[in-house]
Amino acid sequence: MIVLVSTVVSILIYDRSWWVDVIFDDGYYYLGIARGLAEQARSWFLPPFETNGYQPLWQMILWASAVLFGTSDGSLAIQAFAMNVMAVVLFCAASRVFYGVLAPAVLAAFHFTLVSLYGMETALLPVLVLCYFNTRDWRVRGGLATLMFFTRLDALALIVAYDLVNGVRDRRLSVRHYVVLIPAAAAYAILNVALFGVPVPVSGLVKAIGNARGENLGVVLTFAASLKYPLIAAGIVALSAGLNRAWPQILYRREMAALLIAYAVSATYYGVNSGWGVWGWYFWPAMLLDFYLLLNLVNVLASSVRTRGSPSDFRVLLPLAACLVLVLRPVHFAWDRVAMALGPTHGYTDRKTSGIQNIALIEAIRSRAFPDETYFAMGDRAGSFGFFLGHRYRFLHTEGLVGPVAYYQAMRDDRGGDFVQAQPIDYLVTDRTAYLTDGDVLGVIEPVQGISAHRGPYMLCFPKSAIALQQTYIGGQRYLFDFKKRIPCPASLERRFIELRARPNGVRDFSVSW
Repeated sequence: MIVLVSTVVSILIYDRSWWVDVIFDDGYYYLGIARGLAEQARSWFLPPFETNGYQPLWQMILWASAVLFGTSDGSLAIQAFAMNVMAVVLFCAASRVFYGVLAPAVLAAFHFTLVSLYGMETALLPVLVLCYFNTRDWRVRGGLATLMFFTRLDALALIVAYDLVNGVRDRRLSVRHYVVLIPAAAAYAILNVALFGVPVPVSGLVKAIGNARGENLGVVLTFAASLKYPLIAAGIVALSAGLNRAWPQILYRREMAALLIAYAVSATYYGVNSGWGVWGWYFWPAMLLDFYLLLNLVNVLASSVRTRGSPSDFRVLLPLAACLVLVLRPVHFAWDRVAMALGPTHGYTDRKTSGIQNIALIEAIRSRAFPDETYFAMGDRAGSFGFFLGHRYRFLHTEGLVGPVAYYQAMRDDRGGDFVQAQPIDYLVTDRTAYLTDGDVLGVIEPVQGISAHRGPYMLCFPKSAIALQQTYIGGQRYLFDFKKRIPCPASLERRFIELRARPNGVRDFSVSW
């Protein structure tokens, strides 16, 4: 409640540059599309291109909310955050109903805030998964599985994994709930083909362009690193067991086995089939694994207290003290939001984030009275820029995550640069730690987030005189280029670009350091 009230107060009373980061940048893609659906019945982030670059259930919920509660900047941000909090509350309620305790759900939600509290679709999954694990009626399970799939398509890995674990343990495979799930998933794919020409979100497709399998397997290590809190919980369980010389019975083994399998499948899938890195909300299985290990921890500590008769016994007190590590993140996050609500004298004054820089750039654009229908293009960190820019302007997302299928197809055919240059774009926004240079010429590579992307990225070149605005940003430079002043790229820059693109992580390492 403290986090909810502090965040809402900040949005209501402060300028948007103060609270812009309460929603992760990618979350603003959802909000922009929700506004387009509510105001213009168009599935676009901004005009002129329609897109299916989103997970469907969260987008539909935001659409309905926007219709009911409005589409102003602050209103949409409050709606997204409030629904994230509501999902966390339901997760906690499900924990209490099914397992009798609240604390594990509260801690897990704050250990993985990018999953639960930054405007992303993954906030819906924990409560749905708990209900799925604790439902035996095949029709209800089918409905829950469908909602999980529509929340994130990769949740299918957990659905199948849990069924396989149960099949092995029970020596009987139950599949009746797929009678509900499979037709719903097929209908979703058919609708996407009919409306957009591809069966799945374009956001996932563009991340696979130019990927050489084997080059992106480092993503598996990123998944492994996200297991910090589950490993801490498991370590405290082991500590308590060692002090009391009694290894406890491990509870919820089926659930944890299924989550580990789903996690391994997800890590492998993104490491093999995608050329991009992954972000915190991809680790929703780790949040749920953390939850079940915390449930085990509660059971072990309660058993220790009963056995020793007093929590002051060092064999109980030491594991309890170790649990303080688990509450540091929740306390820090809550204080951070309280400090935000208290205002500039209590912190935040020295922040320089991409969101804040986006707001500053938009204010500069509006102060110069750029006319309606001005056409902007931007790649990385464009979520808050496009959302706050608003539908009076036109926009192309050069990463393609919320772009049209035609742009994805052009990049797939290594003609993305041709597609972009055929557009009547007025200005290109770029964030780079470094630019390719040849004398007075700057080379801009788009997109830059691919770890393995031997096809798809392209280069645009501008003389320095094409820079209409600039900002210093995270040790690098943000430029607003006059797109009509672009020039052919010098041969030296073309050679350097091809060299970077041919090397795993070459473009990304050169262009950005964050």
